Amino acid sequence: MDDVDYSAALIDQNRLFAQVVLSADSDTPIPTCPGWTLRHLVRHVGRAHRWAAQIMTTGADVTLDPRSVPDGRPPDDSAGAQAWLHACPEVLLDAVSHVGGPEVIVATFSGPRPAQWWIRRLLHETTVHRADAALAVAEPYELAPEIAADGIDEWLGRLAERPRQEDLPIESGRHVSLIASDLDASWTLLRRGNELRLSRVSIDSSTGAKLEGSATGLFLALFRRLDAEEAGCRVEGDSGSWTSFLAGTPYNAPETQ
Repeated sequence: MDDVDYSAALIDQNRLFAQVVLSADSDTPIPTCPGWTLRHLVRHVGRAHRWAAQIMTTGADVTLDPRSVPDGRPPDDSAGAQAWLHACPEVLLDAVSHVGGPEVIVATFSGPRPAQWWIRRLLHETTVHRADAALAVAEPYELAPEIAADGIDEWLGRLAERPRQEDLPIESGRHVSLIASDLDASWTLLRRGNELRLSRVSIDSSTGAKLEGSATGLFLALFRRLDAEEAGCRVEGDSGSWTSFLAGTPYNAPETQ
């Protein structure tokens, strides 16, 4: 969204993520990422930044195997791992500068986009996984409403950009609306045939579900980190549409694992 400084937000969210993951036992399991520990989470986030940076600086595309990325694993020692993780924003932002700036078109898994696309993408990769870490160690999770809203907007926008297909998370003619109670922000995903359409308004009707709550609550519910009630959100209308939507949109970012 236009009022978010993505570079500054990425630096800040990476710092907050590092505070959580580096102050706890690295073998702590992550309930919201089954089979993962904090160690996996650190490697995933740090490698994602370096993967995106290599795509930009080498002209590779998103078929690049993340496991082949140089420096793609944190050092074994604590001090090295800390420095490796704290360097994430610098690695990514240096790559953006290397290609000529945030407006230069580069490869992404949503097709050619300005390099700033990667800054925004890695910002929200970090905010979501910071939630994973905070929930795993029972620490409070707070996110500025405008950052949470941008994360919602980015994810729903990517869903709506997917190629047309029959296997969509909303039944034909139905919709899912989200309303942020602490911001002037709303979103509706509506299915027409084999296409999802995103509008930034809410819809009151019996043909779908409406989720209302704080921007952070919506963010956590949308990304399946908490259920709607736990996140302080209220579901109105056809709750089955919300349930089936979530079942069809797991957030696990396979492209950067």
